[in-house]
Amino acid sequence: MSGETSGPGLFVILIGPSGAGKSTLLKAYLSADPTAVRVLSCTTRPPRAGEQDGVDYHFLSDSEFSRRRAAGTFLEYAQVFGRHGYATPREEVLTVVGAGRIAIKDVDVQGASQIRKAMPEAVQVFVAPSTLTEIERRLRDRATESEDAIRRRLAEAERELPYAERCDHRIANDDLGAALAELTAVIASERRRRG
Repeated sequence: MSGETSGPGLFVILIGPSGAGKSTLLKAYLSADPTAVRVLSCTTRPPRAGEQDGVDYHFLSDSEFSRRRAAGTFLEYAQVFGRHGYATPREEVLTVVGAGRIAIKDVDVQGASQIRKAMPEAVQVFVAPSTLTEIERRLRDRATESEDAIRRRLAEAERELPYAERCDHRIANDDLGAALAELTAVIASERRRRG
């Protein structure tokens, strides 16, 4: 893959509803391109069992998160369920891209909109299965959510799907191998175009 990854650095964000397979596609891409770097989110939530600072997230206190937000060090940020803050650290992205590498992460539609304003050159890739029925199947297969939570996520997915029209690229994630090949081609094409 080294020939496909040579070129200017890029910040690639994978956007899509819950159950779209963004995280799975991201992990597959990172396995296929060891030069790519997953951008870690900053969060105020406490680490879960087995999570490590600097490996899974950058865990911050509420006061440190607020200080960084006020200083403009985040490309985007959000309060989730009114409790915990999540953000994308600007400097981490700029360092990776400045080194000519791929910085990649998955974000929600709200985060993508903020990143579009802060860093319009970021490559926005909307990822979703072809149907809402497939999203529902994936959410149910996780077996981690209540029926109410699944209904909320499906309603949210319906609201988020139109954002695909604002993205640079769209990938139908019905087959992981095909989606990975398409993402790899998108990144190679963007590097050539910007090179």
